[in-house]
Amino acid sequence: MEKGWKEGRGGGEGVGGGGGEEEEEEEKEEEEEEEEEEEEEEEEEEEEEEEEEEEEEEEEEEEEEEEEEEEEGEEEEEEEEEEEEEEEEEEEDEEEEEEEEEEEEEEEEEEEEEDEEEEEEEEDEEEEEEEEEDEEEEEEEEEEEEEEEEDEEEEEEEEEDEEEEEEEEEDDDDDDDEEEEEEEEEEEEEEEEEEEEDEDDEVEEVEEEEEEEEEEEEEEEEEEEEEDEEKKRRRRRRRGKKKKRRREEEGRRRRRGRRRRRRRRGGRGGGGEEEEEEEKKRGEEEEEGRRGKKKKKKKKKKKRKTKRKKKKKKKKKKKKKRRRRR
Repeated sequence: MEKGWKEGRGGGEGVGGGGGEEEEEEEKEEEEEEEEEEEEEEEEEEEEEEEEEEEEEEEEEEEEEEEEEEEEGEEEEEEEEEEEEEEEEEEEDEEEEEEEEEEEEEEEEEEEEEDEEEEEEEEDEEEEEEEEEDEEEEEEEEEEEEEEEEDEEEEEEEEEDEEEEEEEEEDDDDDDDEEEEEEEEEEEEEEEEEEEEDEDDEVEEVEEEEEEEEEEEEEEEEEEEEEDEEKKRRRRRRRGKKKKRRREEEGRRRRRGRRRRRRRRGGRGGGGEEEEEEEKKRGEEEEEGRRGKKKKKKKKKKKRKTKRKKKKKKKKKKKKKRRRRR
């Protein structure tokens, strides 16, 4: 009896020892899983830092673009000043020609009108772009009316010249004077035709410049809309990541609770192996899900990079076009 009792006791101690080793292995597995989870969290934090760096780089690029636009605006202002100086020089030449032909009173009136026009232009430059466009259209209409009036005056002058020619033809003594007057009239008509052609060319240039400005404004609005959409996408991503972390933390808590329950049940005996298999399956499924998510993230990163490259190329092309137009 004593011998049997000792053997039974020894066998029990062996079983108990084996159970302690299993607990140590389970604890090691838990520690390894926790380390893997911590590594995944670190990787996610690194990815977030990379995204923040990318956002900072984009902001820096935007600032550089703004600086370039400011420089371009300064260059455009300088060009406008040069054009204004050239226009003033042309107006002065025209005034000198008119001084030779017109009386002193007409010259003074024209100078006053020119000063008023210059003051109006300076005031119009300070107003909004829409008002400028409306005023330019009104000025073009006024110029067309002036051209029509000039055409009517030219027609009247031509009629008067024809009448004078008829009268002069009746006088045989003034044949030489008539020929000289006709030559002068023909020269004046040629000069007027050349001036009209120059004015038509200027109108066409103004229309082309307005069309180019409208196209540039539309492109800038499209770029701003794309940037706003990109910011909204980033906010959604951040919210999704926060939700995902919460879910993962909840999953970890549940897993730890299952492991504790399993240990308790395993100590009592029965059902431990089935729970271990289920736990392994769940762990494998979760790992597969994590790998799939990582692949998706990499693909999204590549897409973002390609989009940025395309945007940069478009902006460079636009800048080249603007410089060529200048």
